[in-house]
Amino acid sequence: MEVTAPGSGIKDLVNLSYNQLLLRRVKFKDRSPEDLYARLMCAYYQNEPSKLIVVEDIIKSATPFENKELLLKLCVFRKKMLNISVTIEDANELIEAGINSSWSGDIYFCAALGMYKISEYVLAKDLFIKSYGLLNDQGASRKGLLAKQNAITMEGNIHPENRLIGDYQDLIKEAKQIDASDVVANACLNISDEFYKMGAYDVALSVINEGLKALVGHSLTHQEKEALLLKAEILSALDRKKEAKELLNLLCHDSNEEIVNALKVIEKRHYGKNSAIDVNKLSPPWRVKLEGYKDIQKLGRLEEAVVELLSTTPSTIYEIAGHLYENVDEGDAANRASTLISRINKKQPTLIKFESELKTYCLSDNEKIEFQKGER
Repeated sequence: MEVTAPGSGIKDLVNLSYNQLLLRRVKFKDRSPEDLYARLMCAYYQNEPSKLIVVEDIIKSATPFENKELLLKLCVFRKKMLNISVTIEDANELIEAGINSSWSGDIYFCAALGMYKISEYVLAKDLFIKSYGLLNDQGASRKGLLAKQNAITMEGNIHPENRLIGDYQDLIKEAKQIDASDVVANACLNISDEFYKMGAYDVALSVINEGLKALVGHSLTHQEKEALLLKAEILSALDRKKEAKELLNLLCHDSNEEIVNALKVIEKRHYGKNSAIDVNKLSPPWRVKLEGYKDIQKLGRLEEAVVELLSTTPSTIYEIAGHLYENVDEGDAANRASTLISRINKKQPTLIKFESELKTYCLSDNEKIEFQKGER
């Protein structure tokens, strides 16, 4: 007999990951509010607009329940998000419909994500911060942490010079404490992209592999596909074309236009193909890759080691030297490290800066941001 899971309700499902929703869904009564929300979110995570259309029709035909109209609006909004056809007016309408619901944090989260899709980064950041506070108040700490991470990402989009690696590394520590593997994966995606932009390709590859490892069990989700796309881009830049093409072949039949157009960006950048790219169907990170990333110089192994070290903590020249040259005379090692830093800054101007008061080196534009939950 089908039963609704004890104590469940849409509010109680907001904090669940894709895998958890799949496991819980079998316990829900068919076409109950919980079942419909789970169907909606699973279709979205699978990046399938056609499945969301089916869910939309099912919600419309369902017996009336308290959140039916709100759930329908959420479904339509997420469908528009996948097609990147959502508007600010759509977001305002969704928020107005859900502002007094017991799961309003999820409504703000969805509205924020939609604004990110259309590059309204300032509005998206404000909505993610609002969502962060509400989700924590409503007992959804995992999704609250995801909202916090997305607010950090929006800060990076508003000020692209900010690397925010330290913020993402702190977020990974928080996420691991509550077993939020999807948050770990998203943070790894952002860190990997930052290392890639610096020319630290091997570090970037290592970090994206860590993110994909966190996504084991999240197969076929949009999140996994985004990670695989970045891995394919990095492998292509490393001239590991055979491995890259295996990933490209895996994704080439995807039905989502965002994925298809990102694939075309990789093919244009690395394989000389010039298929028509719909810029409006690219996610913001891939729009940036299409327009930039043209003059990145790959760092060498020791250069990458310096950048990776400084991404975690400012270091003196002797600390850097000790990290790189364990069995070399201290003075000689320091001279080598100094030469190495100069070489890095020739490839990537002002990537590493010297703090004269502290006598330490650090990555430029990597200061942590002040994060506040804001008014609720």
